[in-house]
Amino acid sequence: FHPNQYLLNDTGDAFKNYFTYEWHIQNDHSFIDYSGSNYPYGENHLFTDGMPILSNLIKVLPFLKPYSIGIFNFSMLFSLFICAFILFKIFKLFNIENWKAVLSSIGITILCPQVLRYSGHFALSYSFCIPLIIYLLFQFNLSDSNKTKQSVKISLASVLIFFIHPYLGMICASFVFFYWVFWLLFNIKHIKGQFLFFIIQGVIPLLLYFLIVI
Repeated sequence: FHPNQYLLNDTGDAFKNYFTYEWHIQNDHSFIDYSGSNYPYGENHLFTDGMPILSNLIKVLPFLKPYSIGIFNFSMLFSLFICAFILFKIFKLFNIENWKAVLSSIGITILCPQVLRYSGHFALSYSFCIPLIIYLLFQFNLSDSNKTKQSVKISLASVLIFFIHPYLGMICASFVFFYWVFWLLFNIKHIKGQFLFFIIQGVIPLLLYFLIVI
């Protein structure tokens, strides 16, 4: 009930992740450059595990700075509920009864191994990222309209997940990329009509991230 007054862990990588997140919010003027280590050259904030999507949002909304630790802690805990909700939405795509979908969503969320990351690698604890990509791919396949719009949603989601943690971003972007590689291999006759979606969903997020890193 007082998320701004506690650290979930104060040793090792956990303390480093709080530090890089907080330093970037309080001291850096750039959204990308990080000055809290590698003196005097600095570092790319995307490499510091400092939750760039959240830290940069708070930089844009500076009135949130006094509550930055609480926002970080709460966002990690709240991500569990987002994960369960997205899993529920996936089950409902297949017309599963509500009570079965609710129980299954809660059970899978509890079993999610990313819960173990609450002790240190905080950004990896956001367990909703992979289910979100799977849900968006299901939506893309089950719908007969707005394929381009849905492709942009998948691409945007992958890019944003890179800014939660590069590992999560690479997992999600690779999942989409190889989904399309195998789909195109098994549907060679339809490659011309679907190749644009492959580029939007599977290639652009990877290119954008690497361009920003460079």
